[in-house]
Parts: sequence; C-alpha cells; structure tokens
Amino acid sequence: AGLLSLAFDWQQMLGLLAVASLLVGNLAAIAQSNIKRMLAYSSVALVGCLLIGVVILTHDGFSVAAVLYYLAAYLVMNLGAFAVAILVERNTGRELITDYGGLARSEPGLALAMTVFMLSLIGIPPTVGFMGKLLIFGAALNSPPWGWLAVVGIINAALSVYYYLNVVREMYFGPGVPRSMLARPRGVSFSIGLLAVAALVLGILPYLVSPVIADMSRFIYGG
Repeated sequence: AGLLSLAFDWQQMLGLLAVASLLVGNLAAIAQSNIKRMLAYSSVALVGCLLIGVVILTHDGFSVAAVLYYLAAYLVMNLGAFAVAILVERNTGRELITDYGGLARSEPGLALAMTVFMLSLIGIPPTVGFMGKLLIFGAALNSPPWGWLAVVGIINAALSVYYYLNVVREMYFGPGVPRSMLARPRGVSFSIGLLAVAALVLGILPYLVSPVIADMSRFIYGG
C-alpha cells in the first residue's frame, strides 16, 4: 500500500523498460543466424510484453488474469521452441537457421510442431500466443493512459514476423539436405507434441485454464 502513492512513477519506469525490452529484443533477434540466440533475444521482447501487463496491474482482476495467462503462454511457446532447437542441434551438430532447410521433408511432425511454436510466438490465431498478446494489449488499451504501450507492442509483434517465419520458410522451402532425427528419446518427442497441442488448444479454448487463473488472481489479492 505504501507504493500506491508512487504508482504512476514506477509504472512509467516499467513502461519505458517494456519498450526497451521490445525494441532491443526484436532488433537483436532479426540480426541472428543462430536459432538459439534468436530465440533468446526474442524472449527479451516477449518479456517486454509481460512488463506491459505488469504496468497496468489493477485490483479489478482482469489485468492480473491477462498477465497470468500470458505467463502460461510464454512457458508453452518457449519450452517447445527451445526443445526443438536443442533436439536438432544434438542430432546434427548444427544450430543455424539455415540448417533447418528440408526439415519438413525428413521430420514432418517435428517441423509442424516448430511451426506451431513460431506462429504462437508471433501471436497468430488460434494459438496461445495470440490469446496471450490479445489479453495483454486489450488490458493496456482499456487502462488509460497506457494504451500507447499496446500500440508499441503490436508494432513490435509485427517486426517479429520476419525472423519467426524465416524458420518456417527454411523448414518447408529451404534448400538444405533433409536429416532424420535418429537419436530422439520417446519422452522428448511426446513432450514436444504435448506442448504443440497445448499451444493450439489453450489458444482455441482459453477457458480451460480460466478457473486456475481466477483462483490465482484471488490468491494474489486475497479476494
């Protein structure tokens, strides 16, 4: 409660930090040829979206729910994308985006899962990433004077299309030599598939996690 009198000051500070995270993360990710570095820098931009939600946290519960849902989306998207990247690296010894050329021909299931993660990271419907960003940006637009943060977030989401879809383009249309993922533990394949399904199901049916999010929101504010 002692921080309420300084709320606008720390909100401004977090708002500027959110913008910096979005810009630095996206611009750095665009310049990467290494997929793990690209995912790492893009994670910085995703944290920027999360900070937008933190800026507009209120006691009405909606912004809290938006942040909690986005956290779940962030976990599903990033875990899945990094799992595929690590699997490919361990089987091929390579981690450049161009090394994904032909992956859709040799490993169509793995390429499909990675495509789901890339589309979700962009925020394309009907993925969990789309719903997460929709909730965050919608909450910001409905929380004057922070609507401009939503605009910045949407612009940066558009910037991310380039480097995320570049991975998809390489997998399906790249000139690389197809490689089969021979050393693939069954548990890893199951986990990647489960995360890909979750990225779609939670985007199409977000109410599946709404009871949990509602309970967590009440716990945070003691409601």
